[in-house]
Amino acid sequence: MSGRRCFLSACCVVAFSCGLSAGGDNAAATKVDGSPVKRLMVRLNARFGVQGSDMRALVQVEKNSINRLLRIVVDSENYYRSSDVPLDGEQSAVSHFFTLNNLPAGSYAFLAIVYDRSGERSRVEQSFLIISAFDRTEVERRH
Repeated sequence: MSGRRCFLSACCVVAFSCGLSAGGDNAAATKVDGSPVKRLMVRLNARFGVQGSDMRALVQVEKNSINRLLRIVVDSENYYRSSDVPLDGEQSAVSHFFTLNNLPAGSYAFLAIVYDRSGERSRVEQSFLIISAFDRTEVERRH
């Protein structure tokens, strides 16, 4: 896979692949101003994880001549990371892969925002939960 790396808390790999996949726990884009991004999707590899584990996300953005920037924000009470991925309109990659390593326990929001030259076009948000090792033991004991 050919790609370009940037840093969130760990790394994000911008993959140069085509096509959009469907299904899974996808979050759809919401219109902010003007015409929304028709296809902006976030898919997380899990909705729950254990403290210290990794979370992976796939963000897919339609190719559009006015897209200029994809901003990824990962936010919880004690954790915040963001990363900007430049988009070059029709020549931009559709699929963008992000890996968050060694996350502390907490309730997280994963936010993807697409910008054009005049500002924000669309956004999509998904939440996930990272539990502590103690919580995991308690969950396993109860099942």
